[in-house]
Amino acid sequence: MKTKSQYVCQDSIVEEVLELSTAKKSNSKTGEGIITLGEVDTQLIQRIQTGINEIDRVFGGGITPGSLILVGGTTTRSR
Repeated sequence: MKTKSQYVCQDSIVEEVLELSTAKKSNSKTGEGIITLGEVDTQLIQRIQTGINEIDRVFGGGITPGSLILVGGTTTRSR
């Protein structure tokens, strides 16, 4: 088992040694575990097409309902 040092300051510095678990934890609330990006099914979501081909391509076929997208770029000055 791995250990980690943690230093606590209470009038003096004290080293506490913590034991770390080597078991992998799941980030999923359902407990199903981690899946790879290739396993994500993207066909189930109906996307809203913008009518701008390049933007629809970048967003994977359109905008996902309920999403918030911030589009940024450099400003241009025309005179």
